[in-house]
Amino acid sequence: MHIYYPDGKGMGYRKATDSEPRNECRFTIEEGWTDKEGNIYYKVLEKWSRRPYDESRARTYYTAIKIQPSGNVMETVAYEGTHYEEIRPSDPRHTIHYRK
Repeated sequence: MHIYYPDGKGMGYRKATDSEPRNECRFTIEEGWTDKEGNIYYKVLEKWSRRPYDESRARTYYTAIKIQPSGNVMETVAYEGTHYEEIRPSDPRHTIHYRK
């Protein structure tokens, strides 16, 4: 489970039932747009580390995000590299997240 806050911080839990997050991130939305069907897209630069957050040990991910118009389903492709990938269900990094 991941929780993203408006201040550019996020928490990652190994399981939704865990009481404490395992990882912490800092993120920046680099680009955002809405398509004609109402899907919202973002390109997000994320830096994740174990808690507490340590920039010197953080891993950088370029994450492409698609949020369906209902706001209840988010698809992501996170790439640890130097560029963003398209959202493709066939990509092994493709993940679907459901709002709880």
